[in-house]
Amino acid sequence: MEAKIFYGAGGYAIQNFSRWLEKIGEPVCFADIDSKKHDKLFSLGSKDSSEGYPIYSLADAITKYPDYIIYVTAQPGNLQSITNYLLEQSIPKERIRYCEEVVYRRGCRQLSGEMVVSKYGITACCTPYSKLISYNEKMPTEQSVRSAIGDFRLWLKDTLERMKTDVPTDCDGCSLLKWDYWPRDVEIRWLSAGAGFANTTCNSAVFTVISQIRLFLEAIKF
Repeated sequence: MEAKIFYGAGGYAIQNFSRWLEKIGEPVCFADIDSKKHDKLFSLGSKDSSEGYPIYSLADAITKYPDYIIYVTAQPGNLQSITNYLLEQSIPKERIRYCEEVVYRRGCRQLSGEMVVSKYGITACCTPYSKLISYNEKMPTEQSVRSAIGDFRLWLKDTLERMKTDVPTDCDGCSLLKWDYWPRDVEIRWLSAGAGFANTTCNSAVFTVISQIRLFLEAIKF
């Protein structure tokens, strides 16, 4: 029976452990590159320091559990460098998995769940590379914002599909774009106010629209 070793005893693991526990199952231990954490218990935020999972060095963990499978706990976008490190430590590729459901493609943080609303329209970020989906009305209304959201969803879905290959996208040229392991499914989790948003005549109107469709936005998945 495989022994699940969670690699990375940090804050992201604390935030998401309960979800991973349900999806992946219980690890036998954690492993971490930080020697200050070795041979201690990872309490995962519990106030009781006597509870938790043991943290070992990578070498000690795989020696203790030779039938191991390593699950990398890092946030998507930081997985490639850790994967390279594990491969350098002679961990076979087939024994490396990820706690999050990810795919290898081009991407960036801004394409992983953020939608920026401004007086001009909706976009993925405030850089000049992301396509701006304009409203079809001068003064945004719930209907025009919903329409722009629909167009944004189509643009983002197409862009992420293109980023699995070298097919050109609107984002090409952006310094934030890189090949890494990114979320397989993108869900809008953040709603930001973009440039040109504050102190405009449509400021209150857009906030009203945002409040009206917040539940709708939280349910969007690509």
